[in-house]
This record gives sequence, structure tokens and C-alpha cells, in this order.
Amino acid sequence: DHPEVKELFVLHIEKGTFPPHYENPIRTKNGELRDIVWSNTMLRGSSGNIIGTASLGEDVTERTKATEALRASEQRFRSFMQHSPIAGWIADAQGRFCYVSPGYYRMLHVGVEDATGKLISEIYGPELAENYLANNEIVFRERRVVETVEPGVRPDGTAGEFMVVKFPMAGPDETTLLGGIALD
Repeated sequence: DHPEVKELFVLHIEKGTFPPHYENPIRTKNGELRDIVWSNTMLRGSSGNIIGTASLGEDVTERTKATEALRASEQRFRSFMQHSPIAGWIADAQGRFCYVSPGYYRMLHVGVEDATGKLISEIYGPELAENYLANNEIVFRERRVVETVEPGVRPDGTAGEFMVVKFPMAGPDETTLLGGIALD
């Protein structure tokens, strides 16, 4: 059914080696295609000649589909945020930016080229950072959405007021992150 698999077997049996792992699709009795990852061991007779292989297959179809769905979701998120006029960000409980959207840089003066990985207190002066972190703390402590107006600085250096919505988000390992959006 799979000429490439037969060819792989023949080639490696002739060489006396076999790949420890490979992946190929198989068709089930009901006609469904499934992705299988194979683990292989060469079986040799008492004289050292190859007498066969021992192969164990694991169906990874659902994992493959989940990985593809995650990749597509990430691509949609990035595309959406790339073109959104609003400022968007994700921060951890310490106030470190995990993600900063292009709209953030277009709307706010952050004073650094890339805010990702930096603490809010490293980017903004003490007064602004204190205000931002106080509102962040409410989101983390009460696990609720906070809608407020926060002061800020536009890219041209002028002061502004920004409508801000901050909300809890699920992070890795069941941690909570803060998502935020802002509009001048």
C-alpha cells in the first residue's frame, strides 16, 4: 500500500541499518488517514544477519491536528494584532511584558525599541508604573476585568489619557497573565 515504506525497509535492510524513528500516514480499515510515528529495532539472527524488524507505532493524528490548530490560532492572533489600531499587551504578575502589539508602539511612547521581556517599571517613570501596576494588581487579586482611564504618553511625547481594559488570561502551567488593550 505504501511503496515508500517498502522502499525504506528494503534500503535499510540492505544497508544493515534502520532509522530508529520515522513517520508516515496509514489508512485504517474504514478509510481514514492516521499519522503514525514508528520506533524501530533491527532483529538479527545468531549469525548477525537481519531477520526482520520490531516496530512500534504510535498514532499521533490528534496531536498533529492540535499542533496545526495551535499554529493557525497563533497566526490569526498575530495577524489580528498586527493590523489592529489599538494597543494590546500581555504581562505577567511581576509586570513584565510577555507580548506587545505593533499598535502599542504606534499609540504609546515606550522609550525602548522592544518592550517584550521588560518590566513596566523599566519603561515608564515611577508615577506611571505605580498607577499601571496598581490596576494590574486588582486584575490579579480579584481575577476580574478592570476598565479604567490611565494617563500615558503618546509617541510624540505629549501627555494623553487612554481608555484601558485589563483582564485575566490563562497562562502556561495554570498561571494567570494579564491581557490589556488601550485606546487614546
